[in-house]
Amino acid sequence: MPAMDPLSDSAFWFPDQQRYQDAKALLDKLMAISDTGKGLQVPRRLSEISTTDLKDFVGVFYPGGHAPIVDLAHDKDSGRIASYFARKNRPIGAICHGPAGLLTACDSDDKWPFVGYQMTCWSNWEEKLMEVYLRGRVPLYVESELKDRGACVSNRWPLMPNAIVHKNLVTGQQPWSVPEFSARFVELLDASRDA
Repeated sequence: MPAMDPLSDSAFWFPDQQRYQDAKALLDKLMAISDTGKGLQVPRRLSEISTTDLKDFVGVFYPGGHAPIVDLAHDKDSGRIASYFARKNRPIGAICHGPAGLLTACDSDDKWPFVGYQMTCWSNWEEKLMEVYLRGRVPLYVESELKDRGACVSNRWPLMPNAIVHKNLVTGQQPWSVPEFSARFVELLDASRDA
């Protein structure tokens, strides 16, 4: 069963206690919904999702938290899925550490398909602040990795909302970017569904 990063399960990331409680209630609902009847309690492995299956999806979303830098940054299936959506020009959303899920993507020429894309993510500066606060180190800095692969990363000061749309990719810097990020991602999903 997937587990939420304990640091992500905190009212700290929400504007107020009510929104935190609302989000927790929504998560409980989502955990119970799925075509298998088991909800998100028993999710499919990325390796089990075929190209044929991907044709049924309007878009893909990479959430934040530390899981993407641990579980997705080196995952070939995450890269395969991101590559599919990039190639088909379908919506891709990634927030906070989520863009780490794009790192293993490659196009038919074995090149990273997001070279030159404008994007944002949890900044190196925010990561360093959290490392001091948590007294630990992360395995990689998403901002540095994206820049090394050729992305044009544009970040704001910590706690400042920041969402960027470039082609079919919507990125958000951190949790405070959720309202703007969500609105832009839903717009792309709606446009893609109508196309």
